[in-house]
Amino acid sequence: MSHHLRQLAGFGALALLLLSAGCGKKVEEELLFPVDHQYAKWIGKHVGEINFTALDGREVTLRSLHGRVVLLDFWATWCGPCMAKLPELKDAYNELHPKGFEVIGVSFDVERGALERVVKQHDIPWPQFFGGRDNQFGQRFGITHFPSMWLVDQDGFIRYISAGADLRGKVMALLKKGPTTPYEIERPKPKAFSLLKLKGVTANSLALINAGTRNYNFNVNEEHQIETAAGIIRLKCVGISAKGAAFLVDDYPTPLELRLDDKTISMTPR
Repeated sequence: MSHHLRQLAGFGALALLLLSAGCGKKVEEELLFPVDHQYAKWIGKHVGEINFTALDGREVTLRSLHGRVVLLDFWATWCGPCMAKLPELKDAYNELHPKGFEVIGVSFDVERGALERVVKQHDIPWPQFFGGRDNQFGQRFGITHFPSMWLVDQDGFIRYISAGADLRGKVMALLKKGPTTPYEIERPKPKAFSLLKLKGVTANSLALINAGTRNYNFNVNEEHQIETAAGIIRLKCVGISAKGAAFLVDDYPTPLELRLDDKTISMTPR
């Protein structure tokens, strides 16, 4: 049996090992492959900066993901165990990504086209680094077998070096460990909201909105259902200032603001 096959022989047979992580430090971690123990020296070390232009053109920097739990997935499309892990990884990503879980794929594919086909076929949403079999990150971290899956905490420290074993459990452990910056999904503002115009505000107590057909008065914490040419939306006023007012709009995740323009004169409610 070849050296590579021996490394993969433990796939699916999880082992709980007591690892020596250097300087006498002992770490318990459930391993996907027994050979993962060779990465134990990285546990507790800062991962350093990772930046690249992804396969789809996205600019990726690990620094920008500070405050989130990040999986470094060292893999290849020609790797059977990697492809076998993909559905589980996608399930974890879909569930936990909105809570602060990110994935960075580091591909060891030789052909860029092969990676592009698999990413498209399996609708993989996270960014992929392509740099060939001897890529810079593989050399930097000493990656020798696939998949090698590492989890980095919110502060950039490597906490797990065999995340393929109990992936969801390990991610959840890190998400619960400290404050996490949730990933805010960019959503277009409701079209109906763009048809509203703030006509005036008074003394931090009332905002007057024109919806095209009629005016609506709002005090702070007051809600109204408003008819517009683009449909009906529900607004709740959550703040009023001298220059504008903020509203929660339907199920939009963050308050949206309407501001007075230079031609608008503040009105006194009748």
